[in-house]
Amino acid sequence: MKSRAALRVLAVIGIIAFSATVAQAGGGGGTPSPLTSFFVCHGISDKNASGAFVDVGSSFFGTNPLRVTIGSGVLACAFTKLFNAGTSDEIIPNPTGLNAQLKCYNFSASRQPNPAPATRNDYNVIDVFLPQDLVQANQLHFICAPANFQFP
Repeated sequence: MKSRAALRVLAVIGIIAFSATVAQAGGGGGTPSPLTSFFVCHGISDKNASGAFVDVGSSFFGTNPLRVTIGSGVLACAFTKLFNAGTSDEIIPNPTGLNAQLKCYNFSASRQPNPAPATRNDYNVIDVFLPQDLVQANQLHFICAPANFQFP
């Protein structure tokens, strides 16, 4: 179970790192943009594997494997706002504007929010690896925040 959670976190970090790499490559040598939002990530059931092959380049964490096979999706992440508990005071996700990495947290909730009005949890998804996919979202797994990783 812990290894599964670790793989999900690595998947999120890989997706963000890959996005930053693509943004850098597509911009003709520019630098990745700082992250300006929090994310919530739900586990998903995805029966379709992409099968695409990619090379990872310029990973912040120094791992740049070649000919990586893209499998099936494991997380669905979306932008979100966070507020200090019991208030309407919004937490600013990146007050310095420098954070270009992402740190994801496990969490526990003392009470469940009101159930969503939707009765379905399956979604059609379009992304760069699978032009058409159907996934089923399940419970919320992580809350992710912009971060700035530095060498000690």
